[in-house]
Amino acid sequence: MAWTTWADACGVSRGRTVGHKHATPIWWSLRPLDPSLRSWFEDDHGAGVGLYGDHYKMIREMSDYAARPSPLIDAETGRQIRVLEALKSGIQKLVSLRARHGVLAVLDTNVLMHFLPLNKIKWADVVGPGGQVRIVLPICVIDELDNKKYTGSDKMGGRAQKALKVLRCYRVDLRPGNAATLPDGTTVEILLDEPGRARLANPDEELRSRCMLLQRMLERPVTLVTGDFGAEVRAEAYGLRSAEMPEKYAKDAQQWAAADSGAPNALP
Repeated sequence: MAWTTWADACGVSRGRTVGHKHATPIWWSLRPLDPSLRSWFEDDHGAGVGLYGDHYKMIREMSDYAARPSPLIDAETGRQIRVLEALKSGIQKLVSLRARHGVLAVLDTNVLMHFLPLNKIKWADVVGPGGQVRIVLPICVIDELDNKKYTGSDKMGGRAQKALKVLRCYRVDLRPGNAATLPDGTTVEILLDEPGRARLANPDEELRSRCMLLQRMLERPVTLVTGDFGAEVRAEAYGLRSAEMPEKYAKDAQQWAAADSGAPNALP
């Protein structure tokens, strides 16, 4: 594998006090690995995985007769090893996701806020035919729910708390690498951030970036489930599928139906 080749080359090169031309095996062994990493981990703004640091640029510009290049080369080699070790951990987690079958769906935060609890929904009605539905919740969605508990109106804070309460019911099965099973047979799993990942400032862009990562790594279509038309349009513009949450599952729709029927317990 390119990973092994690169690691071996780095190990052999450590400690040498040699000219720039002797650093060439490191960069050549890295070349076949770099395009794969970039295709997997690049975000939609084109930022790479941080594989190359400032020292790398300096090394590339050195002549064969540069004075004492070894400390610079060793520092850059060590930094790249640390970056790749972190990425290796992230890839291993994604490989476990890839091993599971099913139609992949990622939920927008508004689905958990404004619609029935996820264990009260028939997800095949939402995502469409094609087999068992697999819901993947990026950790940024859960973090957004946590934030909404303390910001905005009491009504929205209450909805966020109730959505999190449902997830806590499945907490044991939602540990990394595992999946919880809902009453309709749909599975739910959490996608954690890679170590050191810097999130995008806009939550919608961050969620879309997570969807695109899943689609690249798992090499299967990913459907973004949302209640917002704008999110649907943007998802499809970036090559993702989208699914609109049916109104019959909206909390407000349930509340209106309960009010019309005179039922005493309308959903909040």
